[in-house]
Amino acid sequence: MSKYVLSINLLSDMCVSDGGVYNSSLDTEVVYDSYGFPYIPAKRIKGCLREIALELEDMGLGVKADELFGAEGNAVGQIRVSDAYLDGIDEFRKEIKNNDSKLYHPQNVLNLYTYVRTQTSVDYDKGVADETSLRSMRVVKKGNMFIADIEIMDDSMAESLKKCIVALRHMGISRTRGLGEVKCSLKEKEGGDSVTSFKPESEANRLYYTIDLKEPVIVKSINGGEARSLDYIEGSKVLGIIAERLKKSGEDITDFLQNNKMFFSNAYIADGDERMVEVPASLYAVKDDDKTIIDSAVVDQSDKESRQLNQVKHCYVSVKDGKIIKKTTVKMEDRYHHRRPEDKSIGRSVKNDGNSDFYSMSSICEGQKFCGFIHGAPEQIEKISELISKDSKAYIGYSRMSEYGLVEINLVKSEICKTEKVEEPVKELNIKLESPALIYDDNAMYSMNQDVLVDEILSCLGIKGDKEDLIEDVKSFINYGQIGGFNVTWGYRKPIVGVFEKGSFVKIKFKEAQNITIPENFVIGERTVEGLGEVSIVNVNKDKEYKLESDSEIKDLVVVDVSENKLAKDIADMLFAKYVPFYASKILKDFIKGFDRKKKEAYRPTVSNMILMCSENSSLEGVEESVIRRYDKVSEEKKEKKERAKKIIRFIRDNTDDETNRMIKEFEESYSISSYRNENCQMLLLKEFLVCLKYSIRAEKEGEKNE
Repeated sequence: MSKYVLSINLLSDMCVSDGGVYNSSLDTEVVYDSYGFPYIPAKRIKGCLREIALELEDMGLGVKADELFGAEGNAVGQIRVSDAYLDGIDEFRKEIKNNDSKLYHPQNVLNLYTYVRTQTSVDYDKGVADETSLRSMRVVKKGNMFIADIEIMDDSMAESLKKCIVALRHMGISRTRGLGEVKCSLKEKEGGDSVTSFKPESEANRLYYTIDLKEPVIVKSINGGEARSLDYIEGSKVLGIIAERLKKSGEDITDFLQNNKMFFSNAYIADGDERMVEVPASLYAVKDDDKTIIDSAVVDQSDKESRQLNQVKHCYVSVKDGKIIKKTTVKMEDRYHHRRPEDKSIGRSVKNDGNSDFYSMSSICEGQKFCGFIHGAPEQIEKISELISKDSKAYIGYSRMSEYGLVEINLVKSEICKTEKVEEPVKELNIKLESPALIYDDNAMYSMNQDVLVDEILSCLGIKGDKEDLIEDVKSFINYGQIGGFNVTWGYRKPIVGVFEKGSFVKIKFKEAQNITIPENFVIGERTVEGLGEVSIVNVNKDKEYKLESDSEIKDLVVVDVSENKLAKDIADMLFAKYVPFYASKILKDFIKGFDRKKKEAYRPTVSNMILMCSENSSLEGVEESVIRRYDKVSEEKKEKKERAKKIIRFIRDNTDDETNRMIKEFEESYSISSYRNENCQMLLLKEFLVCLKYSIRAEKEGEKNE
């Protein structure tokens, strides 16, 4: 396998649209990320390269498109393409993360690299624009460079790919109307796989890890397929990564798992390195009070009936002593894609063409961190640690060959877990499912009966005897769901079956206190190696209600030093160009204060002449010299024009003096920045001030005519 870097240089403006419409003033929007940076989705790059490959194949140049890019069904291609981002994107993102400032608003970042173009269609019979045909489109400015990573699984296909890269000349929409001209190049990527030096402690049987999402990840759900992704990473996905690496190292995964002790937990959203878990199903919120939490496993029925309660919606929480400390949800996104018809002269999806389609794919947003663990025998943990340490990069989920699935796995810690025999007998047990549980009944059939769940729990804790003699009361708060899956080795789907969903909570009260033994890895049911059946014994909050603690706090205003941040300086320059006209119109009121109509009108020829002088000079001093050359005459009229021009120049200097520079100071205060410098600020202000004064005089004259 070889790794390459694809460079895409824009020779003209380009629009790669995602099909979404986000405001009424724009008909076609470009694709951009959460920071506001435009990018080229990997599927668009791969689609364009495939088109070229088909043409080269028809020309008999030795390129086989299906072998290179894959085909419908299970024919996997030999290349993997990532999204193409702006050159230097990592430094820009780091700058934004280090400076929490409104200057870096996504729309400011987007406007830095793009602008809006308008177009219309013409009625050739009348020679005018068609009614309602005006369209607006955002485009990425030419001259920008985009970078994408490409991996070639079969090195023999490298030459075919290079031919496609050289022939790729256009991307995006309106390619026949001047947009999307590109120049692409391919070079080998420097540096190898990322290697870590983590080593688990001796005899450790549990390994904790985090998964950092470098790209969006699709974890297919039963009900929605790729159109609706799960918001966590199933343990089977991590198992698949380990199985693939074991296969490459020459080991058999069946032999590796034969002791039946392995458990790959689901990876849930993390806060730092802390794993959040599903909110217990027993928790309810008081209506119109999102801070007060009621634990139905503790309160009496009368307390519930006295107010309206709603079960806390699905989210992930950090719980300590029965109280929720933090609450969060996973960020999800939908991306739009289309498949063009076989007739490649049609540049869009066609509704009635069976091979064409416009569809969306749901995914977990990139940039988030998930946490999980692996349990097994010490030798298994040591082997897994070795496999992950050799290369922390991995691919998870659906559509891994383009745009989705790239993650980085980091090993956090290891520990030794032992079977624990609780010293004091237990009168009450509070059991929570941390992952879905798939359980058989006595007839070897999948069951969703609460009694079967309780039997399984008691069996795992070593409690024996007839339930009627043991148990006084059971309070259950059960969530139900379904699971399925796909077996890659067999090439068949797994059966869809019902499960007890994560978050399910069972409170068991015994007639007499019982001795319990907590296994080193507390799991129940079937398919536990894939992360199903994870169980925890929890402490409940003894208070009947408590307040949800909020981690939100008012952040201090961040002042960004633009002299030390390149992206901030570029954005500031863009915003300053828009701020100058506003400032000019603002100070105009001070300049013309006390002017009557006659005095205003007297400035009109001077303003017109000075606008021309501005186009001929690059500095305020140059304009001043032009004023002297033009008006340094003996006539009274010229002297008056000279004084008016000098008054305007003095007024501009008062606002842009190097020591005071009122305009720069007000601009810095408006956007919370410091150390901003613009060598051309005097000329910028003079030009805009003259335009404002010109139209003010014109408006005065029009008002006089109307009277």
